[in-house]
Amino acid sequence: MGVGFPTPNNCAGRPPKRQRQEVDEAAAREQQDVESSITATSPTLDDQDSDETSSLMSKSSSLPGDVLVSNSVDLDRSHRIDIRGWNLLRNVDFWQQFLIMGILAGIGLMTINNIGHDVNALWKKYDDTVSEEFLIYRQQIHVSILSICSFAGRLSSGVGSDFLVKVLHASRVWCLIIASLIFCVAQICALNVTNPHLLGFVSGLSGLGYGFLFGVFPSIVAETFGIHGLSQNWGLMTLSPVVSGNIFNVFYGLVFDRHSVVGPGGERSCLDGLDCYRSAYFVTLGACGLGLLVTLWTIRHQHLVRMREAKILVPE
Repeated sequence: MGVGFPTPNNCAGRPPKRQRQEVDEAAAREQQDVESSITATSPTLDDQDSDETSSLMSKSSSLPGDVLVSNSVDLDRSHRIDIRGWNLLRNVDFWQQFLIMGILAGIGLMTINNIGHDVNALWKKYDDTVSEEFLIYRQQIHVSILSICSFAGRLSSGVGSDFLVKVLHASRVWCLIIASLIFCVAQICALNVTNPHLLGFVSGLSGLGYGFLFGVFPSIVAETFGIHGLSQNWGLMTLSPVVSGNIFNVFYGLVFDRHSVVGPGGERSCLDGLDCYRSAYFVTLGACGLGLLVTLWTIRHQHLVRMREAKILVPE
């Protein structure tokens, strides 16, 4: 009768408004703690970016005494170095590769540019009744053989160089040894083939060696001087065949003209068969031997350089 039951607020001795304020503050603190725990356990945007680019960017510890662990990209020389411009011209590796490219590409270009003269010389000696249409047809066949074998050489050099590096852990430059040997066999065939039906060995092996050379050489340039300046470095490297190709072609022309006779219309023709151009292939055979020696020197030089770099990257 006038005596009421006390409410919880009254029992607590606090005004209702103040109690609601404390409850709201507690709920806000609890929500903040939950968000903090979620943030701590989930990767941040920077961590995600770091994980996504871990294959491209190296990570290292800044704590003293920690061991620096490099990933495969760090160990890949083509990603670590950048040699171009004047630094490239002062590099011994560049001139080694420039010389190899000039010798081997020049040998291949001499046969590629003059296979038609080889066809004419052998067929006119073998059968002096052949027509011009027949000679043109035979020349086209050898051009096709050169193209197909060049394609096969480029394809096989790519697969072969990857096998050397990833399975045998050897240098890609060994592919240049293979190209040199192919060119050597081609020159030996050119020096001995007198039957025009067998001239396909000369054109086929020349195309195969030429394709093998150009299929693997850009990868060698990238590994040696870095991928960042590859277009510039490869452009400079391809200037080498411009010089050597003209030298070998001019020499072939001098040899061929020495055995040629001038017809009534002023055209030149050679009826001596293999002797029309044989001396030129003696020179290219010697050039193959020189290219082989320079390539072996390059392999040894690169091996010594890689050994020194390995000691720097992985100190004892």
